[in-house]
Amino acid sequence: MTSPVTAPLPLSPHIYHLANIPVLKGKFGQAQIVSGTGLMVIWGEVGVGLEVPRHAHVNEQVTWILEGSVDYQVGDGPVTACGPGSVIHVPPGVPHQSWYRGHCKLVEIFNPPRYDMYPAAATHIHGVR
Repeated sequence: MTSPVTAPLPLSPHIYHLANIPVLKGKFGQAQIVSGTGLMVIWGEVGVGLEVPRHAHVNEQVTWILEGSVDYQVGDGPVTACGPGSVIHVPPGVPHQSWYRGHCKLVEIFNPPRYDMYPAAATHIHGVR
């Protein structure tokens, strides 16, 4: 059984199906979110040519590339070509940037949740108002 898309916080246990999670569109592409009080998971699609400028945040981040290609730099490390199966770990406070070379599908996990990017996720598990 899948959960309805109207699940507000506070949380209770649920099993969600990706097809039932609303698609949010923004400047970085599209995202589907499941967010709790301590963790956010984003299934995303990003188009070719997007550049995410160097930035840092208090959130620990793990990005798993499912499809496509992206060049990624974490900290002062080298710019690395990443493709399907690449997993990128960004510790809290570490600057990073990316250049999307191909249409990408990815999963991103943030701890704590990125309420700065998706403020509605602070009150709704799927980040909708």
